[in-house]
Amino acid sequence: MKKRILVTGSNGFLGKSFIEGFNKNLYDIFALDFKDKFSGDIQGIKDYFSVDISKSFNLNMNFDVVIHLAALNQTNINSDFSYRQFENVNVNGTKNVANCCKFKKFIFFSTANLYERNENQVDENSTLKPSSFYERSKYEAELVCKEYIDNEKLVILRPVNVTGVKQENKAIVPFFFSRAVKHESIEIFVPKNKKIQLLSVRDLLSAIEDIICKENATGIFNLSNKDSIEVKTLAEKITTLCNSKSTVTCTNDNLENYVEISSDKAKQLLNWQAKDSIDIIIKDFAKTFLSQ
Repeated sequence: MKKRILVTGSNGFLGKSFIEGFNKNLYDIFALDFKDKFSGDIQGIKDYFSVDISKSFNLNMNFDVVIHLAALNQTNINSDFSYRQFENVNVNGTKNVANCCKFKKFIFFSTANLYERNENQVDENSTLKPSSFYERSKYEAELVCKEYIDNEKLVILRPVNVTGVKQENKAIVPFFFSRAVKHESIEIFVPKNKKIQLLSVRDLLSAIEDIICKENATGIFNLSNKDSIEVKTLAEKITTLCNSKSTVTCTNDNLENYVEISSDKAKQLLNWQAKDSIDIIIKDFAKTFLSQ
């Protein structure tokens, strides 16, 4: 019998990527988003629900798994959005989704940016210190999940920067590519030695499938790639791949300590680890951008 999967935030990058990537012979996919229509392949879903999750609602349905992606995700600390707006969608919305239906497992997407960065490596037990409105709302949404969902049904994921070729150009990798192919300058505003970890959407989907298949897979999991790269080096690699005349300049002379987000727990309990290196990720992007 096929498993019934509800994906919230189905019109977003991750939502559409998951729905496209799931094996339809194994799963019946139900999509939920605030937009009037599903923007992906309608043949890939059983039904679509247009819902404002900031308001209480009821689907009166049963699902094997709810994958809760819907969120207000403007991550800039100086975002124009007020905290109340983040709270309405990310905190109250999570409570409303948790209460809208019955399910066997609830997978909530949080963020690895919750961690305090005062160690060389952090794991799921490390100290949390959310700073931006987005991070604070994700932290409070985690608390909501723990309050309203039984532990044996709850999975909280804290992924690093997830990326893939269908991502909007406001994300770091496609943004750099969009500038490089047009030979436009690239300015690095973060500390000049800042390193990031990237996780391909393929690897993320693989983790989701492992969690769905393993009934006893519950708890909090970091999802990350062992690879890391300085933001400046990433931009330079991309300009090289594009044979671009773009200049890469750093406008922030500050330095920061690199903190690795460890996903050892996912490796041990889920038998999962990321396969796509940063080089593979950016070469996938290059094929897309250079073919346009």
